[in-house]
Amino acid sequence: MSSYDSVKQFANRCDTLPRLDFVILNAGIVKLNFELNPNTKHEETVQVNCLSTCLLASLLLPVVKTSSGPGKITIVDSEVAEWTLFPQKSKDPILSRFDQEKGSDGVERYYVSKLVPEFFVKEISKRISSDKVIVNIVNPGFCYGSSLHREVPGLLGTVFWYSQTCHRPYVRNWRTPNRQRRCCTGESLAWEVL
Repeated sequence: MSSYDSVKQFANRCDTLPRLDFVILNAGIVKLNFELNPNTKHEETVQVNCLSTCLLASLLLPVVKTSSGPGKITIVDSEVAEWTLFPQKSKDPILSRFDQEKGSDGVERYYVSKLVPEFFVKEISKRISSDKVIVNIVNPGFCYGSSLHREVPGLLGTVFWYSQTCHRPYVRNWRTPNRQRRCCTGESLAWEVL
């Protein structure tokens, strides 16, 4: 996901499939230190979490459309998208602001990198019929063993590691037939009304 050529090559390989019913785009990184991608010259977290993910989703749309029912493209995101202050929102152009080290905050940049795909999904959903492809976002929370925060140093890295290790898996289903919010935890497979 650090190289547009690699993303395009993968999409081209998918084009040779007779059909592709669903795609889960799960690539993601956290880098607290500012680092430009040597291939694209964009900041690495934004490159992987936003740009390449959205590019791959766009490139896979034609092959997913050939699915027998509505195809599905799911982008794995994070609730931290809601936490961002999005300091670049009033800057023009926004993308070049992500690539400037001055005033860069790694945590805030990660939050924004999870917000931008939500804008992408909102816009692409307006342009494609859900009869052909359903594009959505999921938030699995911390996932055990993902190594997402492998480059986060010090105490914060330890907190992230502990959170991932001790996090109980959960599934949220906010649209149930009776429209109640429900939660299913890894400890109990019974649905509980919240």
